[in-house]
Order: sequence, then structure tokens, then C-alpha cells
Amino acid sequence: MPSGSPELPVQGDEVEILCGPVLFRSALPLRSGSAPAHVEDTGAVRGRLRELAVAGAGIICSPSDLTYRRALSRIGQARRQREWTMAAVAVARGAAEEAEDADRVSMTPVRVAGVLAPLEDAADPAAAPDPGTCLREHREHAGLLAEAGVDMLIVTGMGTVREARAATAAATESGLPIWTSTRLADGATLVSGESLEAWREAVEVAAPHGRLVEVGQAADVPAAL
Repeated sequence: MPSGSPELPVQGDEVEILCGPVLFRSALPLRSGSAPAHVEDTGAVRGRLRELAVAGAGIICSPSDLTYRRALSRIGQARRQREWTMAAVAVARGAAEEAEDADRVSMTPVRVAGVLAPLEDAADPAAAPDPGTCLREHREHAGLLAEAGVDMLIVTGMGTVREARAATAAATESGLPIWTSTRLADGATLVSGESLEAWREAVEVAAPHGRLVEVGQAADVPAAL
């Protein structure tokens, strides 16, 4: 389980986390000429994140996984990268503040995390850019998220060791607490075919505050541990 730092809400050895981006990415992908969900329907996204926080989440993720320059270039909106990244953090911060004024399950302060997500489809490892490109683009995004005022960064769902290493290094440069995660094809193998141990060794250099793995089914959990 992820280890906590003094700045993060800790319950025993576990930190409870519920992420917003996953809820909106699959349901509302970017389409040509459209904006991310947090721009098109700010109230709905803020409301859903608020619900998660009221239900007890100690950390909510800003819906910033689709505000990379690369992603926005596909819909002709690269110029709005900074604006829409700042807006994503503002939506999550607003949800956190509203939740803290409500009757929450937990009284732990709600933290807002910035998200560093795969630059391409994590299910297609061959599509991941080269290490230099990964580092440059994740560094840019991490810098914007830090400027926007997130409490921490989460590197999420990386499907290759090279991008996981680059994104985790970029997150570390921000000076913020970081968690880093990978997506597994089975209990001990990334979707790229690389080993879980290779991923662990690659990201451990950056000394993240926590390491997480995403498994597809409960039967894979013992091997991942």
C-alpha cells in the first residue's frame, strides 16, 4: 500500500483515494472541436468530485489528464493548455472546499492531486513516446499543475517502464509529494510485457512517497504484492 508523508491524510498504513479523471475520461473523451468535461460542464464535474470527498475520499484528483498539450493538439486547442489545466485544478479545489463545509464521513482534510497520465493509449505500449519526449512533456504538465496549487502529484496508469521513469522524475522535480502507479496486464507484468520489478526499480530512483499498481481482477492482487 502507499506510504504517507506528514502532509497527506493517513489512516493506519493506507491512504484512501478516489480519482476523478477515470470517471470522465471514458464517458466523455475529447472530440474534435470540443472541450474537456470540466470546461463544458464545470458544475457536474465539481459536483461529482464533491460527492467523492463527502463520501470519505481524503484525496481527489483534478481532471487534468486530458489537458496535456499533446491531447489538446488533437482537437486544435493546444493554446488552451495552461488555461484548462488551471481550470481543472480549480474545479477540484472548489469541490474539496465545498466538501469540507458539508457533513463528511471523514473529517480528514481533502487534498487535491494533479494527474500525470500516459501521453498515448497505455494499452498500446508501442505508442509511448521516447524517453526524452516523455520527460519533456510530463515536466511541462507537472510544472503547470504545481503552479495551479495542487497538494501532490499522482503519476497514473503508466504502461511502459520508460514513460513511468520519465513521468515520475518529472513529478519529483516539482518538489511536491508524489505517488506513482502502473497498469498491469497480469499480476507481475506491465501491459508492455516488462516486469513489475523493472518498473519498481525504475521509479524508486525518484523516491516517490507511494507506489501503486492497477490490476484488472482480484485474482492478480497476490502476485502484484
